[in-house]
Amino acid sequence: MAPFKDQPSSNLSYAFYTDVFWIVALTSVLYLLLRLLLNRLQQPKVEFALHLLLVGLLWFWINWGVFQDREAGWSTYTTVESLYSTLRCSAWLGLGLVVFGLVSWSINSRIASKMREKTPT
Repeated sequence: MAPFKDQPSSNLSYAFYTDVFWIVALTSVLYLLLRLLLNRLQQPKVEFALHLLLVGLLWFWINWGVFQDREAGWSTYTTVESLYSTLRCSAWLGLGLVVFGLVSWSINSRIASKMREKTPT
């Protein structure tokens, strides 16, 4: 959401980085609570996929909040239009999460297989 950092907030008392700091702080608490629920899963593949989905949704929620405050607050965007615009501005997010997920999953799988080879049975 860097294109909107120079636009004023709909609440004129906040700077861009102050807005982002508080949104990230709130989201971090929410993330930790949801992560506690994910830790109860016993299937690593499902847990990993849900973790990536959770991170993606929280990241999108932060971007949508910034867009609502910086751009849509000064215009007549409907909710659907603001979601679409946020998705368009955050398109790299999905690609980055998929690439990160594939790379980290392959590294994790290699480490786990090497550990299984070294472990005597």
